[in-house]
Amino acid sequence: THAVADKLLEHGADKDYINKLFRNDRATYNTIANLIVNGTVLKQYSKDFKELGISFNLNKEFPNFIYTQEELAKAADLQIEFKDTDAAFAMGYIRPELVGISARSSSDSINVGKIMESLNGGGNAHSAGTQIITNDIEGIEDKLIQIVENFLSLQDSPVVNLEPDLTTDTQHFKRYRKQKRRKKDN
Repeated sequence: THAVADKLLEHGADKDYINKLFRNDRATYNTIANLIVNGTVLKQYSKDFKELGISFNLNKEFPNFIYTQEELAKAADLQIEFKDTDAAFAMGYIRPELVGISARSSSDSINVGKIMESLNGGGNAHSAGTQIITNDIEGIEDKLIQIVENFLSLQDSPVVNLEPDLTTDTQHFKRYRKQKRRKKDN
């Protein structure tokens, strides 16, 4: 994002305008704060003599609230700024029956890209995400915690199978993505 801002400045863009692009409006800030305040579960783990804090964010007060993907990303970004948090997973509905998860890590001990791949998502070691068709967001949170715990206990092993038991939701989502791609191609 900063590279884009630099390019815009090089081409004569107004500095004040660019600065505003990086700021939140109050409604967005309140939405993100609500997700964090009403739904953060901070779990502490030990791995290779390191203490790791992992934040799982799901708004327990309003679990069916619809977020934008950007709001989930910003919530995860904000969480890893805290000293006690090495990785953060912010989740919420991004439309009815479609859960988005945004994951961030500030530690080389937690590869959020690999964790999100196990939920048919992707990304890299420090920034990743996924989308899952379901109406059971709390079940997804439980699965995610289980996957993270499996990952932490197995990551040094050469063979890691993190596939969750979400076969019907996953199959449905894969079909949905194929249909969407076909519509784009036509």
